[in-house]
Amino acid sequence: SGAPATFAVLGGVRPRWIVPVGKPQIARLLSSWRPYKLSSRLGWHALCGAARGGLLHHLPGVKTFTAQGGDWRDFGWEAATPPLTAFYVGTAGPQQKLIALLADAEDGTPRLIVKFPLGARAWRGIAHEYETLQCLQAEKRFPVPAPVHLDTDKRFAAQSWLEGAPVGTG
Repeated sequence: SGAPATFAVLGGVRPRWIVPVGKPQIARLLSSWRPYKLSSRLGWHALCGAARGGLLHHLPGVKTFTAQGGDWRDFGWEAATPPLTAFYVGTAGPQQKLIALLADAEDGTPRLIVKFPLGARAWRGIAHEYETLQCLQAEKRFPVPAPVHLDTDKRFAAQSWLEGAPVGTG
């Protein structure tokens, strides 16, 4: 599907999320992300509410742009209809990644994650994680995301979506 789509950029000075405008289904995908800090969670719930209402592009500080769509089948998407896609921009630094979250276009159910390196050392981490997922799958250790596709030339890795839960960090 090469149709143009409009996206909203969320996250203040440094973009953190790039999400489609006018797609209330994106709220389901966004609600699967749970910030650790209470203040961040409260703001995130408000943002998800704005997404459900189709109002993301009206929030203060949100920028929008229109982009030509690509063919996500090249990255492991197998459904007949193109995915609903959101992007998460990882924390700046040598391990920084761009993560594409691909969801069912009808209901926003997450299905696939595609990771692209941005930082100088990010590719090594992405490839290592993919290999680890392969080992865990081979050892039948579940639940773990299924490794879907690794492309060492184009430098991306795709894996299935697996719902997670926040855990303590200390």
